[in-house]
Amino acid sequence: SLRSPPSHPLTLSPSHPLTPSPTHPLTHSPSHTPTHSPTHPPTVLRISSHVYSGKISGIHCLTLLRLTVRSRRPPVSIAVRPLWFGEHGLQFDIVCHCHLRWDFVWQRPQQLMTRMARCHRVFFLEDAAPLPEGEDTPRLAISHPQDRLVVVRPLLRRHTGDAEHDAEVDRENAKAFVPMVRAALEAHHFHTIVHWFYTPMAYWLANEIPYIGIVYDCMDELALFKNPPPGIVEREQELLDCANVVFTGGRSLYLGKVERHANVHMFASGVEVDHFGEACLPETLVPDDIASINRPRFTYTGVIDERLDLELIGAVARERPDWSFVMIGPVVKIEESALPHAPNIHYLGQKPYAKLPQYLKGSDVAIMPFALNDATRFISPTKTLEYMAARRPVVSTPIADVVAYYNRIVWVASGGASAFVSACEAALHPDAARLDEGVAVARGQTWDSIVDRMNALLEETLSQQCVIRDSVSEHDPNTKEWRE
Repeated sequence: SLRSPPSHPLTLSPSHPLTPSPTHPLTHSPSHTPTHSPTHPPTVLRISSHVYSGKISGIHCLTLLRLTVRSRRPPVSIAVRPLWFGEHGLQFDIVCHCHLRWDFVWQRPQQLMTRMARCHRVFFLEDAAPLPEGEDTPRLAISHPQDRLVVVRPLLRRHTGDAEHDAEVDRENAKAFVPMVRAALEAHHFHTIVHWFYTPMAYWLANEIPYIGIVYDCMDELALFKNPPPGIVEREQELLDCANVVFTGGRSLYLGKVERHANVHMFASGVEVDHFGEACLPETLVPDDIASINRPRFTYTGVIDERLDLELIGAVARERPDWSFVMIGPVVKIEESALPHAPNIHYLGQKPYAKLPQYLKGSDVAIMPFALNDATRFISPTKTLEYMAARRPVVSTPIADVVAYYNRIVWVASGGASAFVSACEAALHPDAARLDEGVAVARGQTWDSIVDRMNALLEETLSQQCVIRDSVSEHDPNTKEWRE
């Protein structure tokens, strides 16, 4: 009962040349199979510097703008293998489709995939990026950050602005893209594949790479971010229709998906407690760039984008010029000229994940000054647990998931700048028991425990639909006999 990828027809959207659009809705779910069509329009792939996702705006990348499936598709060289039990349970390979760069801000995809790689081989496929200047042949940039984990970034030809030339570039990129990915999978012996999607916009690749299952790990409501790619709502519905299991990154996301799929599970953010606990160690050094800033220091760590209430930050800084506000993270999707500036607001830029505990040690209060808008309606900030694991008092605007889970620990400020200032004043004199409770809550929500539960659910789902062998040696894909 191994499943082949759906081969539903894909057509170009008349309103925007961004993504494929099905001529009929997918009807595939864990209980039934998709409708097939005998015809497919020709493949067209266009690239552009259009921002693919809110999380990576500001990083010059290319977007797959138009893709459809060939009517006579070339034979797929990747052979789907039977599932079998190994040392770490059910054995399969993961192809992770992610809108975030592996070396961008360290967050949910990196945390989960580094741990999944302990049990499964992981092929982390990023969005396409432009070739370096002077290069004209599409290729893959491949790295191996850890054992059993492959990070792949497709590098495609650039547009020049000349319509005729760019049309030819699109055709050449389309011709090269899928064969390159297939070849890399084959070279790394990925055979029994589970597609793991963070972006619905990559769902079309399931038509090109055989699989035994599909996971949709919804970490953000990307359609509500600034400048979402057109068609993302339709693409997500297609993905939901075909996914075997859906994970969500928080309560609000879960409530938004539970009525749309029969197998949805909530896994809110996790944390590396020991890592962020380094903020409490006497031997941890505070970096000079934050140590030189006057105290008290109110620190934000994370992406600086449209989800932050920039007016609130500016107003609070004006109301308390004797306080220092430290913003740590890359500026994304907004112009730096739009940021509030004052002598007591300090932008330190993006810092390595390994050094975040050092910066939190140098902070008196950790803050989450999120705006209350469409982009934050479904968020469940990972940094909440990171702050708590570092034993920092936390002040936040009333984000729904923060209020639902952590209102006994976090100082929640409702009502504008004055309320936020009042909450910050209270957080400067925290009750030790409140901080201890935050550490205890963080210890109960580690990334390790989340991956264990996700893996168990995925194994259960796959075991209900796939042929499973009980001999490891006979079906070990690393043996010569198995590959042949």
